[in-house]
Amino acid sequence: MRDNPEILIIVRKIDPSAEIRLVNVFKALKSSSYKIIESYRGLSRELVSDFISAKIIVFQRTFDPISKELADVALQFGKVLVYDIDDDLLSLPLNSLISLTHKDKERIIYFLKQSIYLTTSTQRLKEKYIQYNSSVRVIENTINVSRWHHQPNRAKDKTRILLVSIDYFKLTTFKDPFINLLKSLLKLNDVEFYIIGTVPSADLLMNDNVYSLGFIFPYTAYLEAVEDLRIDIALVPLEETDFHAHKSVIKFVEYSALGIAGIYSNVPPYNIDPIKDEINALLVDNTREAWEKAIHKLMKDTGMRKELQDQAYKTVCQHYDLKYATQKWQELISKIEDDGISQMSQEELQSLKHRLIKIIRYSRVLWVLSYALGGFRLVIRVLRGQISIRNLLSVLKGSQTRFTGKNGTVHE
Repeated sequence: MRDNPEILIIVRKIDPSAEIRLVNVFKALKSSSYKIIESYRGLSRELVSDFISAKIIVFQRTFDPISKELADVALQFGKVLVYDIDDDLLSLPLNSLISLTHKDKERIIYFLKQSIYLTTSTQRLKEKYIQYNSSVRVIENTINVSRWHHQPNRAKDKTRILLVSIDYFKLTTFKDPFINLLKSLLKLNDVEFYIIGTVPSADLLMNDNVYSLGFIFPYTAYLEAVEDLRIDIALVPLEETDFHAHKSVIKFVEYSALGIAGIYSNVPPYNIDPIKDEINALLVDNTREAWEKAIHKLMKDTGMRKELQDQAYKTVCQHYDLKYATQKWQELISKIEDDGISQMSQEELQSLKHRLIKIIRYSRVLWVLSYALGGFRLVIRVLRGQISIRNLLSVLKGSQTRFTGKNGTVHE
């Protein structure tokens, strides 16, 4: 990131979505100067010079009033507004950790409609949001394949299985059958089970072969943790909902780049090309019998597991390498530059500075108030049983402790 950026990127916080879709991409883009700022703790005075110098303003997943004010200013003073979104935030499931008000959704729709360009992570999300904006571009979630190593099978006597739920456990009707399956699986002596993020059932932690790693931040640290564990099989259960259907296949991308064979629910987005059953993944119906059969199959058939790992790695190299996202962003930036960007007069410049200073002051006051209110809301959700104390503490801690569970540290 540089001073006097041509592109200013505003995110609430640099979370996995921001890292995948913007941070990693713009680091790889050598032709454009950029700066990424987080808005969740209020804005600094540096925003004034950054905002003035930037020709393109990118907002990602924002729906707060401060971002809305900044977007208004950007459009008024001739900036090119781009809104990046990788989830259908207008159709969040009830068990999501994110809770949006009617006003929040109104601001999301504002960004969808008013942005000069809209970027989404999937074709399905584009098709849903094109009703708000005709200038939608699909830029898939990708990974820097060269950064991660396609791990060969290691010599071992136990199969390592992974389950990740970074935000919330994405099962409702199939939750109990899946948990019962895991309990049965953990009775086997040749299995080690690793959980990152939300633990679907506290009972699982009573087993000696279960390791809960908590929530691992930042995103790169999470990938490093999974890479170091040398996982054999990753489980990705997902129920068929409208919200899930518009998500990306990021778990397939991550696991495939790390050389892990994956078992995925046979629902969108995972049952869509280029993911193919028994070619680069196992796709199974959401029944206990189907999942149990698939898991045991991959545990026993190491040859098939290796073939799935190899083919999945090739798929990621061909479709989801970071270079494809950087190419698409470069094409969009070039298109914007070719269209021309308006210049400001000195009078407009002074007016812009005045507006920005007001917004910065407002953002700091709002952050203090929202921080206090957010804490109150978390307490209410814990009291209602919507969030467990264990998961709340893990999120607040931002755990980077790796390989810790009931049995302590795990060594290769």
